[in-house]
Amino acid sequence: MSKPTERAGSWPYLLYPAATLALLWLAADGYLNRVAANAARGETEQALVSVGETTLKIDRYGHFRGTALVNGTPIPFLIDTGATKTVIPAKLASAAHLQYGQYIPANTAGGRILERETHIDSLKIGSLEIRNLDAHINDNLNEALIGMNALRHFRITHDSETMTLSAGEAMETPVQPAAAEPEPRKNLNIRKNVVCDARNVCKTVYSDR
Repeated sequence: MSKPTERAGSWPYLLYPAATLALLWLAADGYLNRVAANAARGETEQALVSVGETTLKIDRYGHFRGTALVNGTPIPFLIDTGATKTVIPAKLASAAHLQYGQYIPANTAGGRILERETHIDSLKIGSLEIRNLDAHINDNLNEALIGMNALRHFRITHDSETMTLSAGEAMETPVQPAAAEPEPRKNLNIRKNVVCDARNVCKTVYSDR
């Protein structure tokens, strides 16, 4: 009579490996689904979808600034060729309907900090638009930094006074990187002027003068 009792008592121990295998299968399936979703998004990531050009005039602090539309929300920006990713100020992220992702370490002039990953559906700089752009959210900024993951889509020409972004081949000539910690804007009045030709190709000029 003791043998059946021992056999019945062994069932819980047989269930443990089965439950463990089921959990591992679910975890692996979820991971593969996330990988597939990321791969699908990567196929259309950072697509330049418009034509025209935008000209930025250097401000009194030696930077190229303007106002971008992030998911339709106006956000002041600074061109920063020293930044790998485009970075959005945390104080403006909610207004632009940005989701907060995982924390990512970032190096700044003030030291190593943590930023949050996010994704921009639409970034418009004048008449130019980039869709599906990965970005970061930073708690310490007052304006967005337009980094190289956005700038690489533009043909960029520049001199000592102006920088022109246009649809076409990627940047051919290097641009002097902006300071890692830009100086305060001090309420600069950035003016925007848009001129379109007969083919409805528009040129946007930003200037604080």
